Amino acid sequence: SHMDVISLSTEPDSYDFVLHINAVQVEGSFEDGEPYGFQIVDINKWDNYKEVAVHTSGSSSDDVYVLYWYDGSDIILMDRLSRWPTFLGNGIVYVDNARGFWTQRDKYILDNKLRKLELVPQDVYYVGVKVQVSKSFPIYKTRQLRGQVALLGENTEIELIMCDLNDS
Repeated sequence: SHMDVISLSTEPDSYDFVLHINAVQVEGSFEDGEPYGFQIVDINKWDNYKEVAVHTSGSSSDDVYVLYWYDGSDIILMDRLSRWPTFLGNGIVYVDNARGFWTQRDKYILDNKLRKLELVPQDVYYVGVKVQVSKSFPIYKTRQLRGQVALLGENTEIELIMCDLNDS
C-alpha cells in the first residue's frame, strides 16, 4: 500500500480552503468560519476508502465538517455535517446537536453506491433528562391532547424520556 500526501491550504481571515491529495486538489469554503484543519475519518472500515473531514468551529459552536472521499484520482465532495459528528466505522455517523438542556442525536447511514450520507428519519428523539416541574401541567394519553391521565405538580421531579420535534 502507498502513502497519500494530504494537505490543506488556507488564507488568513478567509472562509475558503483548498484540499490537496497527492497531485489533485479541490476548493471549498465555509459560510461562517475559518477552516480549522482536517481529520482523516473512516466511515465504513469494510470499504477501501477513508474520508477527509475539513472542519471549522464556526462563529460560536456552530461546527461544520465538509466530507470528501478520494477514489485514487479524484477528490469528491460527499456531504456537509453541522455540529458534532461521531464516526463509528460501521457506515453509521451520529451527529449531536445541543437543544438547550438535552442533546438531539441524528443518525446517518453511508450509501455505498452514491457515497453519500443518508439521514435516518426518527419519529422521536431520546432525551433521558431528569427535571423539576416549574409550573403544574397535565399529561395526556394522545398527541392530540385527549384523555388526561395526570396533572404534574410544581416542584415534582420528572424524567423526560423523548421529544417529538415534528410538532415543535
